[in-house]
Amino acid sequence: MQKDDGSGIIGNPIGREELIRQLKLEFIPYTPEELVDIANKEFAWCDAELLKASKEMGFGNNWKAAQEKVKNSYVPAGKQPEAMLELYNQSVDFLKKNDLVTIPPVAEETWRMTMMSPQQQLVSPFFLGGETLMISYPTDEMSYDDKLMSMRGNNPHFSRATVHHELIAGHHLQGFMNNRAKAYRDFGTPFWHEGNALYWEFILWDLNFPRGPEDRIGMLFWRMHRCARIIFFAELSFK
Repeated sequence: MQKDDGSGIIGNPIGREELIRQLKLEFIPYTPEELVDIANKEFAWCDAELLKASKEMGFGNNWKAAQEKVKNSYVPAGKQPEAMLELYNQSVDFLKKNDLVTIPPVAEETWRMTMMSPQQQLVSPFFLGGETLMISYPTDEMSYDDKLMSMRGNNPHFSRATVHHELIAGHHLQGFMNNRAKAYRDFGTPFWHEGNALYWEFILWDLNFPRGPEDRIGMLFWRMHRCARIIFFAELSFK
């Protein structure tokens, strides 16, 4: 096993040639450098939008203070499933109102919720989803600081993008249709699995699904997270 070099990241970089080979295998017509360039441009766009939202909230250019206020909008312990169901209903109503996608009635009826254990939350401090929406929120076994971090990181404004990403029209609807329509096409590429859910985040943003600056800050948090992932992964692969 490779030793920790001080970064806390253990693993062997695959190098540029191997990364290009894997991108071609997924039919992605970009070099790693081009993907990083796109991510940086998207990050700059997010920064500008974040400042707009911060100013609307009365914080000027102090976007960190605006984001801090958004983080503290969390619901009390025990109320998170109810809050996430409300966000789910809002997103499905929005999809139907704008006639964006056909939602089979059975798909609406067959998803369910479960709460993550403290151990799972160490790996996934936010959501996991598909047919089952897995919610991160405090349990009685967690320390006070861990409880507060879980609540702040899963506030309703941050979760506004992740609920429809995980359920409808994201992963749950994807899995539902993959299992029923030409199932032989479901070859498991992450560019389809995560790409389609991210596509719906973009569509709902463009159609004004966020109701105000707090929602926009919450959705931008995740959009910036996607940019950072690309930059981090590509540069780490060259290490």
